[in-house]
Amino acid sequence: MVTADNDLIPGIIHGEPGAWEAFVIRFGPWLMQVLNQLDPIEGSGEAAGVNRLAGFFHELTREDFQLFSRFDGSSRLDVWLIGLSHRYIRALAGKRVQPPLPFEFETIRRRVRENPELLQDLPSDQSQVLAHKLVDGLSQLEISMRLKIPADRIPKLIHRGLNSLSKTLSEKSARGTRE
Repeated sequence: MVTADNDLIPGIIHGEPGAWEAFVIRFGPWLMQVLNQLDPIEGSGEAAGVNRLAGFFHELTREDFQLFSRFDGSSRLDVWLIGLSHRYIRALAGKRVQPPLPFEFETIRRRVRENPELLQDLPSDQSQVLAHKLVDGLSQLEISMRLKIPADRIPKLIHRGLNSLSKTLSEKSARGTRE
């Protein structure tokens, strides 16, 4: 059975008809249980669980199933999916506790894309995470996997970096109006 599960991945990556559907049928209900065990949704009903599962599937399918290409078969597919589920839940939890930014996210993203040197004054870990987030457009889960940083640290690094950049941009804006 392990081999059959692991064999789903190449089919998904290569766009074989029915491969994604077979994965969803095989793992969808189980993943919804796993996600609910990791982060129970009290009193929200099944719709909230289905929405969260859809969000998790969205992360799995981004960029033509790029996340699946990282599965090397050295572990069972279900174990690998549990690890991704943990990271996904931690990333969601981090999003829930962040206060609003003093500068709008899209403004910061645009400015960093126009002038990537803005990231140079940040600590290295914040700079790397924000480069992947703002310039490359990666999700928190993808950043976690690419940089091999625990997923629960990613939202904090993003928030601190965005606050620093927002402060820098506000100062530059204030200086520009005085000059």
